[in-house]
Amino acid sequence: IVLVQSTYLAGGRRMRRTKEVNEILGIDPTDKNLLVNQFVKWDAKKNSHVEVGIPKKLEKIAMSRVDDAYAELERRRRYLEWMIGKGVTDYKEFTKLIHSYYRNPETTFSMVL
Repeated sequence: IVLVQSTYLAGGRRMRRTKEVNEILGIDPTDKNLLVNQFVKWDAKKNSHVEVGIPKKLEKIAMSRVDDAYAELERRRRYLEWMIGKGVTDYKEFTKLIHSYYRNPETTFSMVL
């Protein structure tokens, strides 16, 4: 992420604003220039930032986190189904198994596999 900032005078006061927010996507193989995606720019007339694009790399990171969240939900579903299959009905035993999962999910979940 690259922020481009500038200063200007407004009402006799020096102000600093982020003029644009960009992400570097890579290098163009033909001319060796940076491939840049601008996704926010400063609108001086409105004194506000305007979204002008979608941050591609940030979107990819966010989607991988969404995928991780879905994978974790699936793992928890399988763990609960395993407890049902084992006939866990006592709340103390259930609570113990849940606490075990939160303390060490990898080891605890390995019982399901």
